[in-house]
Amino acid sequence: MHPATHPTTKRMITERLRKEWMTWPKKFAAIQRQAERMTLPNGRQKTLIRCAQCQNLFSRKDVQADHIIPVGPLASTNPGDVADFKQRLFCHVGNLQALCRDCHLSKTKMDKQIFH
Repeated sequence: MHPATHPTTKRMITERLRKEWMTWPKKFAAIQRQAERMTLPNGRQKTLIRCAQCQNLFSRKDVQADHIIPVGPLASTNPGDVADFKQRLFCHVGNLQALCRDCHLSKTKMDKQIFH
């Protein structure tokens, strides 16, 4: 098998880049754009995040950043394909939205059907 399409190499690159994405500041900025301050009955302030799909409010730990236009899979380990994958993964903040876990899971399943 050619090294550029070897599944183990592609998986390693994908996992490494997705790990970097987990702490990428623009990801958190996208979530924060959907934040709303709420005043509780006791007068305290609380920040909740509105899911872009179901429009319900959630605590920060219950939402996930989602690519509006899906990233899709890494085509190969060729430098051009890796660069393209990185560009799709580390996209403009306008292509990111906050989704609750259920909506994110549902959208991810639909996205995977497109690519597989």
